[in-house]
Amino acid sequence: MTERPTRTLLLVEDSEDDRAYIRRLLRDARGTYSILEASTGEEALELVRTRHPDLVLLDYYLPDTTGVEFLADLRAGSTRASLVPVAVLTGHDDEDAAVQLLAGGAMDYLVKGTLTGPGLARAIENAIGKFTVQVELEEKRASLELRNWELEALRDELQQRLVELSEAHRAKDQFLAVMSHEMRTPLNAILGYVDLLGMGVAGELTELQRAYIERVHVGGRHLLDLINDVLDLARADARRLEMDLRPV
Repeated sequence: MTERPTRTLLLVEDSEDDRAYIRRLLRDARGTYSILEASTGEEALELVRTRHPDLVLLDYYLPDTTGVEFLADLRAGSTRASLVPVAVLTGHDDEDAAVQLLAGGAMDYLVKGTLTGPGLARAIENAIGKFTVQVELEEKRASLELRNWELEALRDELQQRLVELSEAHRAKDQFLAVMSHEMRTPLNAILGYVDLLGMGVAGELTELQRAYIERVHVGGRHLLDLINDVLDLARADARRLEMDLRPV
């Protein structure tokens, strides 16, 4: 059978008789629990910070504080000192106080006169186990919140990228429209007039003039072919390119 690990308990109780009473209850488990003692809340907080007990057994009424105030002081920071389970000891049952303490972070509410040694040991182990599960759940929740934040940041970045892509696509469409209207249309007109000049519509040309006209025609056709190729690529990208398939 696996031995239970030694637990370090901090017993916070201003009554020596009550401290002796708790020690007697745990006498059968003497090898399992190491007991630290404090008589005030201030002393207990210092021991929590320096000795890091596995559990605090806290009397509800102390000379300098109450159980609710002690829990608030203990949980005030996000340091390791706040990661300690607390079981509150009281001399009489009070349902309202129990609800308030549990809401404040206590793991259990124990009435001194009803305790037995085995019952107290079970309550201690249950409080530690419940607190461990609670801490793990909080860590997972914090991890999920961080992951959600990262996903939201990624979503915002993707949305920004989509806006940029949309603007780039709009700029490309504008460029293609300018290319088609402001460049190809005048170029077709230029080539048309060059053909008319080459046909002698405006009069006979000299050999030198025909050479110049031919150079203009060749350069113009080359430029027109480049513009048409760019427009064809744009149509293919938009899946609007119509193929003219012929046997060769």
